[in-house]
Amino acid sequence: MISYLPILSPSSFYWADEPPLSSFHTVATASFLYVTGVIGATLLSKKFLPTKKAIETDKSSEHEMTNLQWKPWFGSDLKQMQFVHNINLVVSSAIMLIGCIYECIQRIRREGGLSWPPFLLCEVVSDEPASGALYYWSYIYYLSKYYELLDTVLQLARGKSPPHFLLHVYHHAAVLIMAWAWIEYKQSLHFIGLMWNTAVHVVMYTYFLQRTITRTVPKWKSLVTLFQIVQFAFSFVCILVTLYIVYGQGYECSGMKALFGNSLFNLTLLHSFIGVLLHGKKKKKKKN
Repeated sequence: MISYLPILSPSSFYWADEPPLSSFHTVATASFLYVTGVIGATLLSKKFLPTKKAIETDKSSEHEMTNLQWKPWFGSDLKQMQFVHNINLVVSSAIMLIGCIYECIQRIRREGGLSWPPFLLCEVVSDEPASGALYYWSYIYYLSKYYELLDTVLQLARGKSPPHFLLHVYHHAAVLIMAWAWIEYKQSLHFIGLMWNTAVHVVMYTYFLQRTITRTVPKWKSLVTLFQIVQFAFSFVCILVTLYIVYGQGYECSGMKALFGNSLFNLTLLHSFIGVLLHGKKKKKKKN
């Protein structure tokens, strides 16, 4: 185990030094325990803390009905904790986005500009494990996925399951393994995915932050889902370009098996988010 903390020396990051949570056993176990823990906590809460109580909050002309499925675990809506959690994610996502952009620019400069194929679309094949400041941000992004599991814990503790429960749990469980594979296999395209996803999270958790503060649903809710859809649509454009580089031009790109798995994962998310967007529009029409 490496003696120094990677967070203190980004340029010295080296995946082969086995930084914390870097083994597949660890990430697979965490993903499994998350899914079983969420299902177990949901079933136990419904059984031992049932309630039909509804809380109505009035802000300006907005009304938000929050139907509790069980009594809050700690007798509180944990608003302050949710507020801090959302701020943490807005700030940390912005830092990861800026850090990755900066290190991409630095790598482009070191390599004398963007050559073809660009590393953002086709990472160089090498037997060397992931290393350096750019992959350091991939590692920080991977670690952040563990912190994001608190999304689910807070939701359950407040007395209800997360909206779109299956999508929520599936996404959080699978993204842990996806982010791990990015580094383990030095997957091509993942730096683009990292920058897009952190940008989306800045917007998404700003939305959640506003909702926590005002206790009303912001009018720009659908824009968050739309932004997520654009993210996945753009990723598939990039995937097509990478496939052309590999199969049309004969270049070798790193982590292609992981990329195919990532593509299937993104396809399921794209389908789900389109469904969420269409469902939201139908509800809006009914209200009008």
